Amino acid sequence: MKNLKAIISSLPLLLAVCQFSPVQATNPTEQVAKSTALPVYKNVIQDISLSYEDSLLVGSIKLSNDLILRIVDYKTRDDNVMNTWRKGDVVTFTAHLADEALVLSVKRVARSHKEKVEAYAIFDVTASPDSGLKITEVNDEGKFVKLNDGSIWDFSWYNRLSTKKWKAGERVIVSGRGKTNSYEFVNLDAPLSQKVFSASGSFIVQQ
Repeated sequence: MKNLKAIISSLPLLLAVCQFSPVQATNPTEQVAKSTALPVYKNVIQDISLSYEDSLLVGSIKLSNDLILRIVDYKTRDDNVMNTWRKGDVVTFTAHLADEALVLSVKRVARSHKEKVEAYAIFDVTASPDSGLKITEVNDEGKFVKLNDGSIWDFSWYNRLSTKKWKAGERVIVSGRGKTNSYEFVNLDAPLSQKVFSASGSFIVQQ
């Protein structure tokens, strides 16, 4: 915590440096947007398996960080399109509660057109390894959050209503293309009863 506080105290200098120095991405799922020098956080399908249960196309998605999601339903369904999802495809997530469970709406980032297919999936806690992005520090009532890839993030007062309840060791999914300094966070381990599983943050610096 002292290390993060020291970084926060020198934020004006760090922000000035970041304006002229490109970010060095250390996470395998990261790249850097050339136009902004901001990190790109994308969630890539490592493996996908689909099959029918009765008349519903369900299955599992394994991400590049080895986290596993189980497809259980759809907001917008098209089996023909769903069957074209492949290894290497990038997906994005939004989170909501349904029947006291954290449900992720999963959409594929299509290269040439906007897709309408949106699958509902749940995070498989049992099958997923203890890997991926994790929170290492939370400071100033959730204003600053550090992840295990060395990145430090700033959250607005509204988003701090969620992040102030976050804890070190909790796993998060981060999505952001780096075109603007706005990234979506889903906390997979946050207590569901508190409804603090999602937030939007801004990148500060990569250690």
